[in-house]
This record gives sequence, structure tokens and C-alpha cells, in this order.
Amino acid sequence: MVVGIPAQPGQGAVVGKPLDTPAAWLPADVLAKREEWTWVLSPTKVDELIAAAKHAVATGKEIPDLTRADFPLPNVGPKLEQLARDVLQGRGFHLIRGFPVDRLSRQEAAALYYGFGTHWGTLRSQNKKGHVVGHIKDIGRDPAHPETRIYQTSAAQPWHTDATHLVSLLCLKTAKEGGTSRWASSVSIYNRILEKRPDLIEVDTQGQFTLAPGEYTIYQAQAFPEVLRLTEAQQEALAAINEAAEALHISYDLQPGDIQLLHNWSQLHTRTAFVDNEGWDNRRHLLRLWALHPEAAHPINQEYSESPFFGGVYSLGNGTKLTAPLDADGAYVNFRCAALLLGLSVGVKGQYDYGGGAATMPDYTGGATSMPAESTTTGGEATSGGAVESSPSGGGGQTFMIDPWEPPAQGQNFGEHDAKVGDSVTFKWTGTHGVYSIPDGNCPDTFVDQPPLREVSAPTDGGTVTENFDSAGTRWYACPVDGHCKLGMLVKFTIT
Repeated sequence: MVVGIPAQPGQGAVVGKPLDTPAAWLPADVLAKREEWTWVLSPTKVDELIAAAKHAVATGKEIPDLTRADFPLPNVGPKLEQLARDVLQGRGFHLIRGFPVDRLSRQEAAALYYGFGTHWGTLRSQNKKGHVVGHIKDIGRDPAHPETRIYQTSAAQPWHTDATHLVSLLCLKTAKEGGTSRWASSVSIYNRILEKRPDLIEVDTQGQFTLAPGEYTIYQAQAFPEVLRLTEAQQEALAAINEAAEALHISYDLQPGDIQLLHNWSQLHTRTAFVDNEGWDNRRHLLRLWALHPEAAHPINQEYSESPFFGGVYSLGNGTKLTAPLDADGAYVNFRCAALLLGLSVGVKGQYDYGGGAATMPDYTGGATSMPAESTTTGGEATSGGAVESSPSGGGGQTFMIDPWEPPAQGQNFGEHDAKVGDSVTFKWTGTHGVYSIPDGNCPDTFVDQPPLREVSAPTDGGTVTENFDSAGTRWYACPVDGHCKLGMLVKFTIT
């Protein structure tokens, strides 16, 4: 049963009676039997996986359009199917080690992981954008903001379950420190509370409270006056769940290539706060799948199972197209940073809105790159989203205008460009932000504590300032707003 959802007569547990199922495990017991819940992939199995990944990508299909038939897994496939049934009917979790992330491209790894999911059920959307392959990565969101989902930050997650039968994580990169995965049996939590505080069991099984996090948690919702107030007994009952989870959980530091598979109906899970590595591509990064399994046991309350959020966030009845991006959404902030008008060849990564809708920039590989179709360059002028600006004097190459320079929706907005002495770069302001010249690419938390080399300033919104490259060397420029530099709002010029 799901903690907080009363079991229906004849369809599961009897409220007030202890549960004796394989999912009612205790930490000491499962830690003594790791081999029972850990599958280490053999070299032969890994070779089969790599071949299947390349076969799937070669079909040319988008990842959400791939089917189980696109992954030739004669040996691994049946094992994956059985593993899902074991998780649903057994202790509720399993670990797979040795997924070949180091031998696959990001596209191949994401496709193959999705292929694993096709053996675990129907894969569902995890957010309002229809992502069926989710990205657990700190993109700089404010954990305290009501629209932030904690997996987009480095903050600790609360104990929770998700709105599907199965949830899985694949580790691509670890954090510098922290980010430990933890899970506990909700069955054992129920038994513990029943033993120590039976008076709270009735409170815990009242109403439609669940431990599935959405845009607002139970406690965050209390900030809204129209929401019913939690009673003292309800607050005590929720605290008892958290206390029991802390006492009954096991921990595991997922390593690259590790896959965690959990049954949401029987496992509460969380992760600790973490300190990340420098650089977007080095940040802690996990892929996630949500799956509905056709043979899922443990029937739940009808009112919950018929919720529009059951089986995926924003996934039912709104026509959302399922997608599988290859990286996490980029930095989301509530204002624009300094726009750049570069008198050089520009290469940037990410999703940008040029006034006529989103356009994907090509990956920067060095040398000149082209703007997307929405932007044209003619007669020394660049147009983008309807805006026109003159080329900066002294510019040494094509003129590209990004106006405004919005934080990207995917990846890092980081340009690294080769220039010649005599070239120049022109910065254009949008709003009140500016540009600092900094000594290197190591972004401080705040420029108050680490002053820049100088401020490149403009007098008003829409003003421009041109920097001439009069000597060889390296120049770095960054947005001065706290945190923006670390989100990738910086540009490097190597001048020869």
C-alpha cells in the first residue's frame, strides 16, 4: 500500500494490522545480502548492450519513438523483464552495475537506457515538457522558489515517492561531495509507526495526502490561505513518517554506470545535498525513467489512481509531445543578462528564442558557425528576431547579434573563440546588467569578494561598449550578477 492512502476492502492491507511481505525489509537484513539485489553486467552482456544501442540510434528514430523491438537484447532483455517483476513483487528495489556510459555517446546512452525502460513498462512524462528521459542535475534553480523541482538543484530532497509504479536512475557523473541516494521501505515504516504510535496510523491514512512531490509539497501549500490547515495530529503523523524513514533507510553512492530501480508503492526515497564539480559538463548528472508496469501489484485507492497526475506529470489529456533531451534544462532566471553583439565568429550551445520561436544553435566546434534560419547577416548588419544593429567598428569577422542574450534552455551558454589582434567585441545591454572582464574562467560566488579586472559598462538600457583587442593573450568576460557566471554566462577570447 502507499503511505497515506487507505487500502480498499479486499484489495490489500488491513489498516491497523502489521504487514508481512518481502517489501517489509530492515536495513541490517538487506545490507547483509547485497548480492541478492545487485546485478553486475558481464563483459558479454555489455557488448550486447553496446550493439543494441548503436542499432537503435541507427534507426534514425527519436528516442520516445523507439520500441522494444529496436533493441536486440536476446540475453539482457528477458533479465530486465524479470527484474521488474521481482522489484514489484519482492523487496522493492534492485541495483544494476556496469552500464557502459564510458563507451557510448550521450545519445546512445540515453537511447539504451530508454530501451531498458521499454522492458519495465510504459514510460511516462516527468514534467510539463513531456520529458520521458529526465535529467537530475543542478541547473541553478532556487530551491525555495515554489515552481522549482528539487532535482534541478543541489539541495537535499525530502522523503517522497513518485507518481508511477517504477522509478529508475542511471548515474552519468557524480558530485564532488554528497548526493547520496537513500531509500526506505514504506511497509516497514508503517509497521514501525503501528508498533510505536498506533494512534497516528489512522491519521496517516486519512484524506488524499501522498508523499509524491509536485510543484508544491504539503508543507509549502500551507503558505496559501485557501488550503486547509494541517492539524497538530497531522503534522505529528507526517513527522513520524520522516523519523521512521531516517531510522530504517539504506544509503548508496551511485557511481557512473550504476542503475537504481525502485518500486514507488513500497519504497520512499531521497538524496542528500551535494557540492558540485566546476563546469557544466562535470556536474552531477543522472538520467531518470518513470514506468507504469502492466503487472503492477498492490492496488491503490481509486481516487488516487484516477488522478490526472498518476503515471506521469502533465502527461494525460493535454496533448504534450513526449521528448527525450540529451541534457538538462539550462539556467532559468527571471531576468535577462547583458546582450552581446560580437564582431567575431560566434559559437554557442543551447536553445534560444529569437522572437520567432525556439531555434537550436549548432554545437560549437571551433571556427565560424552559422546562425539558425531565423537570423540573417547582410551588408554588415545582423538581424535576429526583428532587431537590427550596425557592426561594431574594428570587428574582425562576421557580425552575429544575439539580442537579447537569454539564458539557454539547454546546456551551457559558453563561447570560446579565436581572435586576432585588431579584432573587437561589442557588448550591448538589456536591462540593468553589465559585463565584467575577469582574470580567468573561475567564476566567484560574488564579485564583491573577488573584484573583476574592470567593469565594461554602458550608460543605459540598449547602450553599447566596444572592446578592442590590441594585444595577444586571453580575455574572459562574464555577467556580474551573482551566480550567472557559474551558470555559464561568460565568454573567452584567445587572441593571437
